[in-house]
Amino acid sequence: MNNLLFDLDGTLWRTNGAYLYGYHKLVEKYGITDPKSDEEVLTYLGVDVKNLFVSLFSDVEDKQSLLSDAVKYALEYISNNVEESITKGTRELLIKLSSKYKIYIVSNCPMAFAKGFLDIADINDLDS
Repeated sequence: MNNLLFDLDGTLWRTNGAYLYGYHKLVEKYGITDPKSDEEVLTYLGVDVKNLFVSLFSDVEDKQSLLSDAVKYALEYISNNVEESITKGTRELLIKLSSKYKIYIVSNCPMAFAKGFLDIADINDLDS
């Protein structure tokens, strides 16, 4: 075994708070008049972003701006709540494992979100 795969959301970092924060900011910014409850929003975790936007933001036409804002708000939350968001010991574990294995992080989240994780967790310098 030479490679290790890690899922991002729910494994390396806890994103519930970020998703809820982002959702509420988007509802406010885009004037959503019938917002979902937090419990309903959390049922969409892991759903492909395009399907999520169709379900939660069907009235918003500019999906690219919506995506950009969603990533911005989620990363804003995580940056301000690192202790709560990044699973304790993640950075140290990945650094230690990267000395022996190639590390790969997989996710169906937008690439900007995954890159944000690498920045916030301060693990951009892994050789993998």
